[in-house]
Amino acid sequence: MRSARYADTDAARIERLLRELAAAGEQDPGPANRAAHFTAALAVADPEGRILVEVEGRCDGSIATAPRGDGGFGYDPVFLVPELGLTFAEMTAEQKRSHSHRGRAVAALLPGLRDCLEPSCREGHGGWPGAGAEPPAR
Repeated sequence: MRSARYADTDAARIERLLRELAAAGEQDPGPANRAAHFTAALAVADPEGRILVEVEGRCDGSIATAPRGDGGFGYDPVFLVPELGLTFAEMTAEQKRSHSHRGRAVAALLPGLRDCLEPSCREGHGGWPGAGAEPPAR
């Protein structure tokens, strides 16, 4: 869904989502109509635009029947992560880093990013300005 067009505020978007899911549940009460996921895609490109690393992080969950928790933003109060039994808004920062789509994408990106800092990666992609240079002294 295109959230910005769904309603004007986070609270209004959540209210509308819950209302529409409740109405859909009257026709099909199965849990599948509350299934949801968030996806985050990250990429690193060289200065010429060649993609060096591309990853995706996904978090599967469901939409809770009511908002829970005070943290986060957007749909965090209603996005329930089953393995923890918590919404994103109820999680600690560390839990959210470990379980969120963004946290998973960053975790997937780091090994490829480390590889791209190796001379063999830079040479294989033609290098880029400053590649292999010593970092500035602090």
